[in-house]
Amino acid sequence: MKNALEINNILREFHKISGFRISIHDTEFNELYAYPQKLSPYCAAIQSDTLSKKECIKNDRLIFEK
Repeated sequence: MKNALEINNILREFHKISGFRISIHDTEFNELYAYPQKLSPYCAAIQSDTLSKKECIKNDRLIFEK
């Protein structure tokens, strides 16, 4: 688990610099690591609606494919 701890430390540092939630995904777009773990209150509110969450996932997939 040393690698997971190192990855989490790097993500935390990126978050400190950017203020954004930072995440790493596999080739199937599954989230592997994220900092912070929880979504921001804004994203959580948007994704509480099923249709909006589907749009978020669709848009994430499109940008990842680019």
